[in-house]
Amino acid sequence: MDNLLLTSLICLIILIVIIYVVYSKESFISGYGYINFPRKTTCIIPLNEVSKSTDFNLYSLVSQLKYQIIKPKNKLINTNTEKGIISETSSENANVILFPGLGDYILKQNSKEVWPRNSENLKDYKYTEINNNNSGHFNSITTLLESLNYKEGSKLNTILYDFRDFNLDNVFKQFKSLLTKNTVIISYDFGCTMANLCINSLESKEKEMISKFLLICPTIGGIPMAIREYFSYDKYKSFMGLLMSLPNEQFYKKPVVIYNSISYNCNNIPTLMNEIDLHGKNQDKYLVCKKYQEMSFKNSGVDCIIVANGQFNTPVSYNYKNNLNGKPETYLPENNTLAPSSIPQKTLEGLQDLGDSVVPISSINKLRELWKDNCNIELIRDKDHFTILKSYELGLIITSII
Repeated sequence: MDNLLLTSLICLIILIVIIYVVYSKESFISGYGYINFPRKTTCIIPLNEVSKSTDFNLYSLVSQLKYQIIKPKNKLINTNTEKGIISETSSENANVILFPGLGDYILKQNSKEVWPRNSENLKDYKYTEINNNNSGHFNSITTLLESLNYKEGSKLNTILYDFRDFNLDNVFKQFKSLLTKNTVIISYDFGCTMANLCINSLESKEKEMISKFLLICPTIGGIPMAIREYFSYDKYKSFMGLLMSLPNEQFYKKPVVIYNSISYNCNNIPTLMNEIDLHGKNQDKYLVCKKYQEMSFKNSGVDCIIVANGQFNTPVSYNYKNNLNGKPETYLPENNTLAPSSIPQKTLEGLQDLGDSVVPISSINKLRELWKDNCNIELIRDKDHFTILKSYELGLIITSII
């Protein structure tokens, strides 16, 4: 009887722990496939919460890679110093350079984190410490690479820059210093824009060192959702990362905003900015950022793979009625939907088209049209802009190119 009581007690404790993990409101993420269900999808990444839903296929793949005996072993080096014996990534592995999305950087000011957590405390300081966010959306990618015996700083490096206001020349110098023969570039979201800018700044001989360029849900060409972010959040208006994410007329021919019953195309964005920014500061910066953005459209000539999805409702235009600072019009799904919603919701904000919930598939197809000679698209089903990072299929693609 005592053994039965003890067993029952242990089972009860385990059940309580499982329930707590699954339903706890505290956000966390795991490289083994925990995915995002944001309350409101947004391209300002820190506002997307992370829940506890696991892609067990990816977990299985990582586990197999981690424990298989045929993969390249780490190289052990005796430094004959206080560091002792250290390991380096095997020479058989490709050199990997990562360009993550905005939420995969940690910004610190006065040694305190202000991005992505505590973003309400973010100040306009000139100096900001920038680090990798090892618990961010990109964590599943780094976990996968670690299972292949990659070590950060040894054939695995992440490009770091302050996405609020950066010097492109400095970013390029950082990138070029990490470039070696047989380099694979893995980029996500706005990181794809930065990666292609850097690649296009290389000489032809230097580009030959890049064996593959992987773009995951690229926002090259901008996204209409960035318009809503610009008008909704004053503290983000001057971010270069956001200004370079505003939709461009080369990718979006139809109106992206309806205001006072008038339709506005992408080339009318400065006019809309003038409605809420009479000093013109952000407009001038936007025009500079737009030049950078259009440089990212250029085909680098490097062999590339675009990973995307075209199944989910994705905003392509917003109706602001007569107030750009207000919330855009919402619509019932049955009156404005082309695909199953990634998140069950009563209404959809903005007019919708097919995409990954952030990037319209029409934008991906336009990029494919521009880069057709050296570009392939891999569509991963049933995964949106965020959950695609945790997919088994993406894991297979990455393992096949490195």
